[in-house]
Amino acid sequence: MNKKKAETTIPSDYDLINSVSEELGATYKRAVSMYVTDCFSDSLVHYRSCLSILLKLLGFEISKEKSLIELIDCLNDSKKFVLMIAKLMHEIRKAGNKGSHAEEYTDENYQALCKKTNSNFFQLITLLYPSLCSGSELPDFDFSLEQELNIYALSSKALFEGDSVAQYLTAKKLYSNAQHRLLNTYMGHASKETIIELENGERVTRYHDQKTAVDTAIAVQLFDASQYYIPEASYEYGKLLLTDGHWLNLHSTEKLNHEYGVGRIHFAALHDAPDALYLYGFIKLHGLYGQEIDVEYALECLEAAAELNQPKAIFELAEYYFKQNNLECARDHYLSAVQLGSPKAQYKLAKCYMDDSFACENRVVISELLEEATNAGVTEAKLLRARFLADGTSHQFDPIVPNLYEEYINTVPSADIMFEYAQYLISHDESSDVAMYMLHNVINYAGEEGNKKLEGFAAFIISKTKLWNESGKLEIQFPPEALLTLENVVLKKSTSQHRSHVQTNPTTLPPGKKIGRNDQCYCGSGEKYKNCCLH
Repeated sequence: MNKKKAETTIPSDYDLINSVSEELGATYKRAVSMYVTDCFSDSLVHYRSCLSILLKLLGFEISKEKSLIELIDCLNDSKKFVLMIAKLMHEIRKAGNKGSHAEEYTDENYQALCKKTNSNFFQLITLLYPSLCSGSELPDFDFSLEQELNIYALSSKALFEGDSVAQYLTAKKLYSNAQHRLLNTYMGHASKETIIELENGERVTRYHDQKTAVDTAIAVQLFDASQYYIPEASYEYGKLLLTDGHWLNLHSTEKLNHEYGVGRIHFAALHDAPDALYLYGFIKLHGLYGQEIDVEYALECLEAAAELNQPKAIFELAEYYFKQNNLECARDHYLSAVQLGSPKAQYKLAKCYMDDSFACENRVVISELLEEATNAGVTEAKLLRARFLADGTSHQFDPIVPNLYEEYINTVPSADIMFEYAQYLISHDESSDVAMYMLHNVINYAGEEGNKKLEGFAAFIISKTKLWNESGKLEIQFPPEALLTLENVVLKKSTSQHRSHVQTNPTTLPPGKKIGRNDQCYCGSGEKYKNCCLH
């Protein structure tokens, strides 16, 4: 055989993977397809699916009793494979988890992570190939699938050959580009409003400019053309009708767009598209877009999506069962969502452990859950972790706590939390200037929120705080009342128009004790008795 002919027989990366398993080949192709269309987070999720298939081929199948992370540990414990295999598997699993929750790992470079995951996947294939293919050696192969799926080739097939796969992938590329641009700008045409639903369920409103409007309009036509051949295309088409139908389909009413959009999502759900199963179940569970609530069918859809490892569906089921007080079922679903890398599930599970909804006495477990959720950017987890650390067994000052409070307050400015943060600093005699700044903010925000009691208490603390200059440095000494809880104080108006004072509970004069009108009041306010509890 001459050299030229030999070169033509070298299999592609897809052919190699497909020879191991057609299911694995199809999933790998979807991973690469999502990568070339810049849907990097989706690509990572498909690589995680490839990992599940590999484990199944090796005799380790995921079930309700065994999660992906547990199966990898079982494989490692079997001592049949080198340690590097489990390490690579965990790297792919973690990358897939980040892909499932891309909105909560905002600092991640997903394109670079995809490249790294592809490299890890083929290192894994190299190590496992003899076990997967009866001891055969890994043949030479050529990485050509990505080139075959490049956007120019796909566009040509989509436009001139009517290739439904090419139409779907080209539409994904265009719509992905539009979404990225929309998330980075608030400018656009007022008549072309759109809603982008993030993976965490948050909905943000944006306005299309000319570029995003054109990309979206072409994408919706391509999704429409391929929707009867590819369920995922029907799902994307339905979603676009819900969010953009008012300007994409000017000859129809909003009600009709919603009805048809939900119908296309239902069609995709009937064909087992995981995202469609989740979204249709969510719509029916909450009665959105004019749909009647159907809890039984909604749960059926969500459970089907959960069986396909759709993380949002698992989390939604956990939330539902928790509200129904089915705590055991809720806990199992929260744990499953955590194993798929859901930062929100990590936060909720930690919260349930802390409030004793679920039993857990291991502070290390709670700490790890909160740390991971915080690092992923879950806002509520930052506050919960600050409180968890502040309430630690040592009760010593923890430098992490101020950072957590400040990150939370920057996102959710709340007078109550500002006061809580100020008291933490005061109780540890740390950063008095920051504590004073927070107390002034408490006055402003409590006033806006209508919390007159907190506003008055903060003003009282400031009025009783001693300030002096020592060697060019401002010294601050807060009064003892600064550490009282709001429930244990009663505010009264002072005879002075500019000051309030605080009355502590209880407010009765101790037996046998006499006090003059001009003596300091026994309640600890610092005021004269005649201006305080005498009234």
